[in-house]
Amino acid sequence: MTMNKILLILLTSLTAVNAGATVYLDNPGPPEEGDLVLKSTDQHTFSYIFEEDYSGIVNIGVSNEGDTGVISILDVFSIFDPSLHLNSDAEMDTSNYVNSNFENGTTGEIFGFEFNALAGEALEFDWVFSSFDYAVFNDFAFVEISGLDYQVLAEVSGSEVPVPGAAWLFGSALLGLVSLKRRKNS
Repeated sequence: MTMNKILLILLTSLTAVNAGATVYLDNPGPPEEGDLVLKSTDQHTFSYIFEEDYSGIVNIGVSNEGDTGVISILDVFSIFDPSLHLNSDAEMDTSNYVNSNFENGTTGEIFGFEFNALAGEALEFDWVFSSFDYAVFNDFAFVEISGLDYQVLAEVSGSEVPVPGAAWLFGSALLGLVSLKRRKNS
């Protein structure tokens, strides 16, 4: 296998990893005056294509992480009329759900519904995540397709663009391949 083919395979796999990546909402801390600021993501689309016929429960939710009383909101459009407005200040137990740092939720709101799809069909909806919360308390929004998939849609973060572990792994692999090619050519 040539070096070009190996690089093409690695780039393709990196694209697949990022297809459903978590959106991070930069909110590093409360302002000095103590007033919390509402920040929101842009509108995004969630899409999951079923490889086989599916009949099961889909849960869409928003959760506090480590705190209560500071609100994060998930608005879901285009699948429900009127749109779904989920609030992390609700009293549902969300401790079975985790953010992208594998920190358990505390309380929030979950909307569950039965969903049926044939192979090749998709579950799609548009969403916006908003939060008054700030880093240290990484509130998050999620979707769970029972038995198939769990994804953190969005999360409060203290940095503007967190670098996922996959990017570091990919970068080190790429450097290794380049050094092997140089060694082989000399």
